[in-house]
This record gives sequence, C-alpha cells and structure tokens, in this order.
Amino acid sequence: MGQIISDRRQIGNTFPIIIIIIAILMIIFGLAEVVTGFTHQFFGLTTTQADVSTYLGVALGFFYFIGGILVITKKK
Repeated sequence: MGQIISDRRQIGNTFPIIIIIIAILMIIFGLAEVVTGFTHQFFGLTTTQADVSTYLGVALGFFYFIGGILVITKKK
C-alpha cells in the first residue's frame, strides 16, 4: 500500500511538456509586449503613443512574463 502512494506522488510530480511550452510562450509574448509598449512598434505597425497605452502595455507584458516564470517554477 505504501508503494502505491509513492507511485502516485511520482505521477503527480511529472510536468507535462505542453505546460512548459505554454510557459515559454507566455514569457516570450510578455517580453514582446513590454518591448512593444516602450517602442510603439509591432511588426511594422505603429501603436498609440499615449502614456496610458505605454503603462498598460508594459504592465500586461510584465504580468505575462511573471505568469510564465511562475508556471515553470510551479509556484502559485
């Protein structure tokens, strides 16, 4: 019985590769959002240069970045 519990713990500790891929994409997109917020350029398109747009874009990118880091490190 004790061995079954330890096997369940091992299964619970595995980290699916799709979660890692999603976390890496979150980090990349978050960094892209931060860069877009400061430069106001996204693949040749110009975004608005208002201060509010800059702050919101950078904040959103930062939260995506931190979310990706937390997913990879398995933190809540």
